Amino acid sequence: MTRKTELAGKVAVITGAGSGIGSATARLLAARGAKVHLHNNAGIAHAGNIEATTIEDWQKMIGVNLLGVAYGIQAFVLRMLTQGRPAGKKHSPASCKLSKLIMPASSF
Repeated sequence: MTRKTELAGKVAVITGAGSGIGSATARLLAARGAKVHLHNNAGIAHAGNIEATTIEDWQKMIGVNLLGVAYGIQAFVLRMLTQGRPAGKKHSPASCKLSKLIMPASSF
């Protein structure tokens, strides 16, 4: 199997593909034949002294930086399931292992 076709028929969802490692990963997987779908993974920071940072500032950062990723994972997994594809270890979103922090329903 040649490098161009080794991932033919596979789909890769890449977060943070705008630059750096995410961009290089998207180009590499596409070059090897995968269909690459980009997923925007936003992040923000608060510019200011820690003593001036309010609870609202913290909540905004948590909302974007943590919950934004969780919402993306949820949407991705639900779409996979509606397409009849399993969502498991082999299908974890590349930039975040947040799914490892969530216990399966069978654990309760």
